[in-house]
Amino acid sequence: MKKAILITMSILGVVFTTNAQEKGKIEFAIGSGLNYSSAGNSHGSSDTNISFNVAVGADYYFSDRWSVRAKVIYDRKGWDNGFYGYYEPLIDDIFYARTDYNLNYLTVPVEASWHFGRKRNWYLHLGPYAGFLLNAEATGINQDVTDDFETTDFGVALGIGVKIPVSDKLKIFIEYDEQTGFSEIFKYNEGSRISNSRGSFNVGLNFLLY
Repeated sequence: MKKAILITMSILGVVFTTNAQEKGKIEFAIGSGLNYSSAGNSHGSSDTNISFNVAVGADYYFSDRWSVRAKVIYDRKGWDNGFYGYYEPLIDDIFYARTDYNLNYLTVPVEASWHFGRKRNWYLHLGPYAGFLLNAEATGINQDVTDDFETTDFGVALGIGVKIPVSDKLKIFIEYDEQTGFSEIFKYNEGSRISNSRGSFNVGLNFLLY
């Protein structure tokens, strides 16, 4: 995790120092996407959960090739066919029920974007993200399990996208985005670290503000 963050900060440093003198422009974005997520450790990963995200964000351009963007995402993660253990005091034993998990986060990535192609309509982005848990549910047993999970999730986001011009101030974007978590998501896990993984296909609109 430390190495990934250092690489990201180095990229951001290059962007700021080489292009800070150039007057930029700001694009506002709003969009949504189809999520597929799972959780796993070094031994394997869970079954995939299919859900969605909704996001708003902005790009600040330092040149026609480089920008820094920040987003706020309502981001549903989780996994399918997991197990939930509960204690039954009448027989003094633990039972396990099969269930899907939905983990709802407010995710905030801050990324460097490199724009390429003849008209700079394509872009790659990379940067760290922080996720803040809103709630968690074991849907198969209709159980709120928010207290079983850490309130924050940290990792790296990266992806590729294209912007299709509609007018001078409006573009449609199509994007593939991934998030790789590096932090433990459970509060009481005594085994190897379990972290989130999420990919998404997103579409939306970009508005030129300045």
